[in-house]
Amino acid sequence: PTAVRAAASTFCQLLVNHSDNNVKLIVLDRIGQLRSMHLKVLQELIIDVLRALRTPDVDIRRRTLEIAVELICPRNIQEVMVLLKKELASLQGTDEPAKIEYRQLLIKAIHSCAVKFPSVAGSVLHLLMDFLTSEARSAVSVVLFVREILHAYPDMRPDILTQLTEILPTIPSPGVAEIVLWVLGEYCEDNATILSAFKAIESSVGPLPLSRTTRAAAVADVAAAGEGGEEDADDEDADAAAAPAASGPVVLADGSYASQTATAAEAGSTAE
Repeated sequence: PTAVRAAASTFCQLLVNHSDNNVKLIVLDRIGQLRSMHLKVLQELIIDVLRALRTPDVDIRRRTLEIAVELICPRNIQEVMVLLKKELASLQGTDEPAKIEYRQLLIKAIHSCAVKFPSVAGSVLHLLMDFLTSEARSAVSVVLFVREILHAYPDMRPDILTQLTEILPTIPSPGVAEIVLWVLGEYCEDNATILSAFKAIESSVGPLPLSRTTRAAAVADVAAAGEGGEEDADDEDADAAAAPAASGPVVLADGSYASQTATAAEAGSTAE
């Protein structure tokens, strides 16, 4: 209807032009009411509704994205995803609390759009996975989204697994790394992918054996810093600490014998 379209256009203009955030929230509520009765009219104006994202208020942005997710359809999904991707890309590298929260809202909206229209998931995954290397809460939301896409769309697994193996050594969050490791263990099936996953894990873990920094390394750092008065004595202690802890067989409680490695001996002395 012409009257409904005119009213919706007026509401969209108020969202952009009015300076009072309370008025904008009221307008968004009116648009939400129109959606329930005139869905197709508002679907044509979804880009105009999304212009409200220019307002820095988090509540307005949250409500705008909630309405937009309800208005997406095959005719407008591509335009919506392009706009959301631009907004998300503009927030990379930011550490302001308000922008971090806005980024979380965008990721949630993109997730909802991708669930409704799987054909757009591939176009946003690479952008979203860049956030896995951050320590923000959004990284957890992204990795859960990636896991869901991997489970639902097997044809997308090779590209996603390749990218996960590339970024695994740079993931700082233990919780995100835990989920990525689970994904690699669950979905790596062919030899090439498994080998790439092993190399990524080895790169993340570091050289073996896994042990505490030796006293020799600590003394070397002190010497490099310029403390020279006690270098000779420290070097002797360092050599003693760096030498392999050779030991004979160890008698266990049941009377049997067991061998003891140098790393195990060092760990035991550290614990004592």
